[in-house]
Amino acid sequence: MNRAEWYKRGQLLLDRHRPEQAEQVLRQGLAEQPRQVFAHILLALALYRQNRMAEARTAAHGALALDPAASEAYYLLSLIENQLEQPTASYAALAEALRLQPFNTKYLAVQAQFLLHQERWAEAQAAAERGLAHNPLHADSLVARAKALCQQKRWAELDQALHRLLAAHPNLTTAHLLRGQEALRQKQYPEARAYIQEALRLDPLNQEAKLLLTASEAKQTLAKPSTLEAPFLNPLPWWGWLAFLALLALSGGALLESADQSEEYFLWYSGGMWAVAALILTGQYGKKLLRQRPLTILLLGMAGVAFCAGYSLVVWHKTYAPDLLRLIPLTVMLSLHRIWGQKQKPLSATTAH
Repeated sequence: MNRAEWYKRGQLLLDRHRPEQAEQVLRQGLAEQPRQVFAHILLALALYRQNRMAEARTAAHGALALDPAASEAYYLLSLIENQLEQPTASYAALAEALRLQPFNTKYLAVQAQFLLHQERWAEAQAAAERGLAHNPLHADSLVARAKALCQQKRWAELDQALHRLLAAHPNLTTAHLLRGQEALRQKQYPEARAYIQEALRLDPLNQEAKLLLTASEAKQTLAKPSTLEAPFLNPLPWWGWLAFLALLALSGGALLESADQSEEYFLWYSGGMWAVAALILTGQYGKKLLRQRPLTILLLGMAGVAFCAGYSLVVWHKTYAPDLLRLIPLTVMLSLHRIWGQKQKPLSATTAH
C-alpha cells in the first residue's frame, strides 16, 4: 500500500467517525513507513476518539520526536492532557501550538475554552474573536464567543452572536442549546422549549438538553399564576394611568364651580389626587414594598376613600353625590391595580426559591 492510499483512507475513516478501523489502517502503514509524522498524529487522533488517552499521548509524543515543530501534535496533546486532568501540561502544549501558529482558528478556540474554564470572560471573548477574524464561520469560536458574552451579561451582543451562530451552523446542537438558554433567561418559555427540543432531535442522548428541558417546563409551570393569585384587573400601559387621572380631574370640575365649600373641597380633592398619584408611583417604583404588605395598603386605601366620600356626602349638598361617587370606583380601581398588578410573583414561585 503506497503512502497516499493509506493516508487518505485513514483520514476518510476518521471523518466518518470510525476510529477503530482508522487505527488499523494507520498502524499497518506505520509498520512500513514509521517516520511519517502526520501518520503518528492521525493515530493519536484515532486513539483519542476511542478514549485511549495514554496510548494517544504516546502517539503524539512520537510525532513530536520526529518533528518538534509539528503544531498539530501539540494541539492534540493539549486535548489529551486535558482529558487526563493535567491542566498545566494541557495549557503548555496549547501555548506551544499557538507559538508555532499564532493565527490558527482551531487553536484559538481551544484557548478561549481554557479561559472560559478559568472564568476570564473578556480574555476568552478576545481569543475567540481573534480566531473568527481568520475564519468567521468557525463553530467552536462562535460558541466560545457566545458563552463569554453571556457570562459578561452583554445581552444585545449575545443576541446577535446567537443569530450568527445558528445561521452558520443550523444543525449544531450547542447552538440550539445556547439559544434555548437565552430564551429561558428572557422568560420566553415556548421559544426556549422549541430550541431545546430541536437540540434533542439533533442529539437525543444529550443530557444537558434533557436537564434544560426539565428546568424550562418547571419554570413555565411556576410562572403561571393560579386563579387565587391572578390580578383583579388587566395591566394598563402608561397612557392608561394618565387617562384615569384625567377622569378624576374632570369629575371634580363641576363641584369646584358650584360647591359652597369649594375651598375646603379643593383641599380634600387635591389631597386625594396626590394620594392616588403617590400610590401609583409607589406601586411603579417600589414594587417590593407593596408586595410585603399588599392587604394592609389595600385596606388603608379603601378606608381613606370611604372616609373622604362619607365626609363629603354629609357636609356637602347631596346633589353632588353622583359626582363624588364617580371618584370612589376610580380610586379603588387604581389602588387595586397597583397592589395586585401583573408583576406580582405567584406564591408558589416565591416559595420554590
